[in-house]
Amino acid sequence: MCIANYEASGSQVQITLERGIPALIGSFASKQLPYPYLSFDMVHCAKCNVDWDKNDGVFLVEVDRLLRPGGYFVWTSNLNTHRALRDKENQKKWTTIRDLANNLCWEMLSQQDETIVWKKTNKRDCYSSRKSELVLKVMIQNRHTTNH
Repeated sequence: MCIANYEASGSQVQITLERGIPALIGSFASKQLPYPYLSFDMVHCAKCNVDWDKNDGVFLVEVDRLLRPGGYFVWTSNLNTHRALRDKENQKKWTTIRDLANNLCWEMLSQQDETIVWKKTNKRDCYSSRKSELVLKVMIQNRHTTNH
């Protein structure tokens, strides 16, 4: 699945759909995306401007929910460049995102220019050892936003 912000040209989504891959135009909302658990082998965020570091990583947990074990999260963002990481605020965001991904038992496979590839583990022991308070906070937060 590809997640992309609205583009006047529609190029990112059009290319994705032409290849037979589901695509979502727009940003993550406060509710779960309309897909069942473990739906995708890959989620690609193409400069989607999602604040992955906000709300205790709620959006990364949502990606984790959608990814099958062994699936990939591909994130393309200007935040990932060496130039952007010179800024202390961007460094803080990047550190938070990296730590959240580690807590979700994702392994960073590659980082080139603006693109980072993480792999969701398929090892069951990692799930039992991961920081359950992160997942619990997100579940409670989702419950509150869907009930209002």
